[in-house]
Amino acid sequence: MLSGGLGDMLSEDSLDHAEVEAGDGQSTLITVNRALRLLRTVVFEQGLSVREAAREIGTSPSSAARLLRTLEHAGFIQRGGDGGRFQLGSELRRMVAHILGTSDVRRAALGPMRTLVDRWQETVTLCLRVGDTRLNFDRVPSPRTVQCILPLGQTMPLHVGSSGRAILAHMGPAEVDRLLSQDLKAYTQKTPTDPSVIRADLVRVRERGYAISHGEGLDLEQVGVSAPIFDGTGTVIGSLLVSIPSSRVSWTDGLIEMGHSVREAADEISLQLGWIANGE
Repeated sequence: MLSGGLGDMLSEDSLDHAEVEAGDGQSTLITVNRALRLLRTVVFEQGLSVREAAREIGTSPSSAARLLRTLEHAGFIQRGGDGGRFQLGSELRRMVAHILGTSDVRRAALGPMRTLVDRWQETVTLCLRVGDTRLNFDRVPSPRTVQCILPLGQTMPLHVGSSGRAILAHMGPAEVDRLLSQDLKAYTQKTPTDPSVIRADLVRVRERGYAISHGEGLDLEQVGVSAPIFDGTGTVIGSLLVSIPSSRVSWTDGLIEMGHSVREAADEISLQLGWIANGE
């Protein structure tokens, strides 16, 4: 998902040029150059260990570890679930989402989001794919006093919740295999972590065009209904999520009707981004 501007800024040639210009007496610039090298590696290699970092920047493991800790403290990277390799941090994810979301995606989404809120009186959230996570980027809140609010900037793995699986269901088979081969974290007893169960749900999501979840994330009483958003190349880039307190959910025709309307709204956003429905 990271390409273009960020990749250009962190290109090998530009970093080599910066190090040449730094000179022996400008250690600060050299340190900045090394930090950018590490960030680039984390982004494009999907993780980095201390020893790999030391090889990348040509220093001792202890020096590399100090630089990694500095980047971790700033929120640009974070340790993976196993406490080993460093991965993208929340601050860098927010920056990427801001770049993506302040472009055509956000402008295209606002109208359909407001229409959904007017119809269902529930909170609608625009989620963007950032690596192997979905990030809550923007929202139109429900006018009701009691509502489900997801923190903006929060990320969750793609196997968790309807917003993540709406994205996951439309990723390539190799990407799905890679993601489901990892250790899948359970946030509640309702979080699916069995790859076979998740794969079966992904089939249902593709068939009906929307995903449904109940209490899988941080709020046990939240029901989510989500549909995927595609760009002009047909690549899934995010999802549209309606969040409902479970006490207000109609589990029969009402939920199906809501799913259809969320799918229509997400399709409207995708069409504005240049997506061609059904390859037509």
